Amino acid sequence: EKHGDTKLRLKEAMMSQQQTLSPAQLAELKFLRKRVDNCQDERFKKNPSPNANQNYFAAAEELGRYVEELRTYGHLI
Repeated sequence: EKHGDTKLRLKEAMMSQQQTLSPAQLAELKFLRKRVDNCQDERFKKNPSPNANQNYFAAAEELGRYVEELRTYGHLI
């Protein structure tokens, strides 16, 4: 039980330090997620564009980098 209390206090401390995303950051995150979704849909069309896979992986990588950057500043995503 004591270990559980410590974990709970640690989680509460982390949540109190969590940074909220600004409207611009939220818009960027939404845009990048939608871009990944659209590229994924394109990849699996009956006749995908020649660069569909490359576009998807580039979009996914950009989203991953952005999320990691936000996490380094204390955002829990």
